[in-house]
Amino acid sequence: MEFPVGIEVIKILGSTVQVIFCTAFSEFAVTSYDLDAVDYLMKPIAFSRFVKAINRIKSKERTEIKNIDISDDYIFVKTEHKGKLIRISLADIDFVEARSNYIAIHRGHSKTMVYSSLRDFEQRLRSSRFIRIHKSYIIDSYKIAHVENNAILLKNRSERIPLSKTYKAGFLDQIKNRLLL
Repeated sequence: MEFPVGIEVIKILGSTVQVIFCTAFSEFAVTSYDLDAVDYLMKPIAFSRFVKAINRIKSKERTEIKNIDISDDYIFVKTEHKGKLIRISLADIDFVEARSNYIAIHRGHSKTMVYSSLRDFEQRLRSSRFIRIHKSYIIDSYKIAHVENNAILLKNRSERIPLSKTYKAGFLDQIKNRLLL
């Protein structure tokens, strides 16, 4: 069976683009879904049906954005300065602190403010080196100098970062393989 040019193009592009087929022919619907099409609209297309298809793409994009894997060795963050993206090495991050609608990424002597919630940032981290220790703090476990009661001190930092009762059990569970008692 010879396919229309549009289907051939989608086969070449693969899953790199999201596609909504709009056609007067129903015979290629199954093929379109085999190619991971977001939707298949038959002409004449009702506006409400078109909007529904567009919302599927938007929903899929939001899911993909939230699931960006930043487990490599760096991330890009959009700062408070319009249009500016900063590349941050994960190894440089000492801790991340919630500040209202922003997070402060502390690294060395610098701090980068990013419009994000701590929860969203935590969900995007795939690296086991980062541990949530408080409703307002995530730390790099590789940089722990010592734990003292309900506070953590990081190497080369003077701040005492609180370890809350809510997160203490999870923290101890994550470091249990390194405990020598």
